[in-house]
Amino acid sequence: MKYMGKIEDVIFNGKFLVRTSYKPKLGTIVVDKHKKALGKIQQIIGPVKKPYILIYPHRNRKISFGLIGTEVYISK
Repeated sequence: MKYMGKIEDVIFNGKFLVRTSYKPKLGTIVVDKHKKALGKIQQIIGPVKKPYILIYPHRNRKISFGLIGTEVYISK
């Protein structure tokens, strides 16, 4: 697992917003510290050096503002 950042916000349409220090590949699975899948990277926006990542949650993942601050990782 490679550390990506923390969930900074839950966007109005249920996507998770994460700021990271590198550009991951689109479609990559994102997990929490327990290796539980949160979703897939679907968009990368902002500056190249510290982009924002939009993660589309898996269907079975409950969307909650309680996830703000959760550390997320890239599944390898």
